[in-house]
Order: sequence, then C-alpha cells, then structure tokens
Amino acid sequence: MIPAEGEATQPVEAESRSSLDTGWELWLTDPGGDQRKFPICSETTRIGPGQEIEVALTGGEIALLWGKGSLTLLQDRSSQPPALLDGAPAHGQLLPNDCLIEVGETRLHFVNARQDSIGSLQCYTDPFYGRIWHIPRGGATLGRRGKRNNGIELNHPTISRCHLLFHGSAQELEVEAESPNLTEVNGEPLAAGQRRALQDNDLLQLGGLLFRYRESAQESCRNHPKLNMRCLGDLLVEWEGRAVPLDAWPSRKCLHLLARLALDWGKPIGLEGLVEEFWPDHDGQRGKKNLNWTLSSIRKCLSAGPGADLFLRTTNTLQLNPDVLGEHDAYQLQQAMQAKFDHTAAAVALGLYRGNYLEGCYDDWAVRTREQLHLGALQLCRLLAEASHDGEERLALARRGLELDGSCQEFALLAMRALISLARGEEALKVFEQVRKNLLKDLDVEPSIDLLRERQRALALG
Repeated sequence: MIPAEGEATQPVEAESRSSLDTGWELWLTDPGGDQRKFPICSETTRIGPGQEIEVALTGGEIALLWGKGSLTLLQDRSSQPPALLDGAPAHGQLLPNDCLIEVGETRLHFVNARQDSIGSLQCYTDPFYGRIWHIPRGGATLGRRGKRNNGIELNHPTISRCHLLFHGSAQELEVEAESPNLTEVNGEPLAAGQRRALQDNDLLQLGGLLFRYRESAQESCRNHPKLNMRCLGDLLVEWEGRAVPLDAWPSRKCLHLLARLALDWGKPIGLEGLVEEFWPDHDGQRGKKNLNWTLSSIRKCLSAGPGADLFLRTTNTLQLNPDVLGEHDAYQLQQAMQAKFDHTAAAVALGLYRGNYLEGCYDDWAVRTREQLHLGALQLCRLLAEASHDGEERLALARRGLELDGSCQEFALLAMRALISLARGEEALKVFEQVRKNLLKDLDVEPSIDLLRERQRALALG
C-alpha cells in the first residue's frame, strides 16, 4: 500500500512496488473535503479501490499509464469549479505539476514537492522505513491524523495529532515541539514550545520514530555505500572497499556485535534486548558501558571516525546507518526467504549460501539465525527444483540440496528421478546408497518406500 498512513476506510488506496524518493506527492480529497497527503515512493503506482488508475515516473515527471472508470483531468486546485483541460486523459500522457484527476467523486492532486522544498525527512523506523517527506520552504505541520490537516501525516501511536511545527525561511529551517510526547534533536530533548534550528544530517526522534533531516542542496550528496558483509561461510567485512583482516579485530565480541546489527541491516534494535543478548550476566549499567566500548572498538577497527556515522542511536534503539550500507549476504537471503517466490531472485539468494551463518559463534541469537538460514536455503533449493522443467537443472539442484542435508530423502528422490529420466541408473543407485548410509548414521532409520521404489527403477535400467 503506498501510504502506510492510509486507513482501510478511505475511498482511495494505493499500491507501490518499491521504495524510492520520487519527489512527488499525492494529495487526496474525498467528497467531504477531507484531505490526505502521501509521498509517491514507487516508479509505478496504482491508486484507488478496484485499481482505478496507474501512474509511472518518467524522466522525473508523472505519466498516466492506465485508467478505469470515470476519469477527468482538471487544470488546477481551485474552490471554483475547475476547467476541463483535455477531458478524459490519454494513456501515457504526462501530468503537469499541480494537476488534478477526478476519480468519481474523489480528487487526486499530484504535486512535485521537491521543487519548492527546503529539505526532507527520511524515516529509519518501521512502518515508514525508507520513506521520505519533503518540507516546503514556508514550513509545515507534522502529526497524526486528526482535525488538523498536517502537511506531514504519520499514523503512529507515539505521534501526537499536533506533534511538531517546521518554521521555514529562505535560509534556514526551525522545528518547534508542540507536544509533550518525545521530541529530540541529536539526542537532546525539545520541550513543548521550544524551537531549534535544524542543520543538514541532524537526527530527529519523534515518539518511536527516527528521522534524518537533509537540506535540499545536500540531498544529491548522500554517502555512497561503505560497509559490505559476508557472514555465510568465510566471514568477510569490507569498509570503503577494503577487506578488514580478521586478526585486526580486538575481540570476537566486536565482530559478533557488528554481525548482530547487520542482521537487521539498517533497522533499529532495542538497546535493552541487545545488551541482554551480549552481556546477560551484567547489570544494565555495566552492560551499556561494555556496549559503548565495543561500538567504539568497531569504529576504530574500521577507521571510521565520528563523521562516518556508522551507527544511529536513540534513547532506546541502535542501528547501522542505512546511508553507508552496501551488500550483506545473510540479509539478502533473509529477504528472499520472506518474499513471494521469484525464480531469478531465489537462484541468486541460494548462490549466496556458501556455508553456515557466522560459524564459531554460539550465542543463542546466532544459533537460531544459523538454523533459520539453513532451512531457508533448503526451502529455496526445493522450490527451484520443483519449478524446473529441465532434467539437468533439477539434478543439479537436488545435488545442491543433498550437500546442504545429506539425509534429506526428498532431495534424494528428486536426484534419483532426474537421473533415471536421463537413463543414468548407476548414478541413481550411488545416490541411494549414500543417502542410506547417512540415514542410518544420523537418524538410525532405513530409506522410505518411495526411495526403495526408485532403487528398483534404477536397477531395471541395467
């Protein structure tokens, strides 16, 4: 759904397929005059109950791709009856900035918010992770949905209906807290009625949500990815293109903490739970001191100075800075496991599984993750094999599955059937014998009836 702020009862819904900063916003006005504002964060977006229209980003402009039902393109946002521009808009037609489309009794207003913005807010917390809101030069209001039409609307239980004011001018932007609910700038609390000027790169904690403020002039100068990690098989940490030798780390605890943060790859983790995971025998205060020392050691090991902003920290959470993150094999495998099956994505993810996750770390969280990723790799292998119509490919995937689990009768069946279909009965018998040995050794059981039947078929081939 494009705007997570939207309610199921709203007359228009929107669906997005990716998350990016297009600069465009959709302002939706229902028949009662109630207005909602949503950032458009997808190259292709469908809007409306029954998917009435589909728009796409084309060279920085919004184009209408498809429409169903009664659509009218209107010239401007006016309290007077708007003039008809071109009647029903043609498919593929570029939509001008500040244009309106009527869908039945609902009006959709498309605005290029970046054109007149002083800066933007990027959220680093679910459910708005990665979402970007542009702040007009004249300022804006921020809050939860209520009587006031907020310029930035966040439907979140920790956000007040009147939470924050942005006061804009030609040169700077100030924030003013309106609510007693948590408001912090770079970790410093802002009481209701207090104002503070924002600088590029400031961190704002609003309730349970964390944001980064970017000045418009700096938005194109964001950091390039600096941190890459490989935790499946041989451990590898790269910082700014340089592999960090394993013997350069002051302790395994430093490596394991970095790996634990990398599991959520830019998402916040609760500080209390993190300290409990790594220092269960220490009281909270001592555990936090150990955490601070370990984070400092990681920065030193990576030669990442304070300006590198490797970590983002709030009162209750810690996370890796999304702006410096490159690739992480375990995270990519997790994403493929959780997503709807896609053949290409699954094949790429399976190729990343070079071995067990973080071998040598026996903390509970690492053991759980190791088991989950191993089972996930087996499942991807199984789905790929089942989806394949090529005998050789099915055989290769079945053999890969047996490499991961030598006692898996399901992969043994797939391998034997593929070999028999290729008239390679002798090889099928070798698969049977090896799996039989593994079953007796690991589980003390005999092969299933299905495997015994495939053995008879392989023998019949001579």
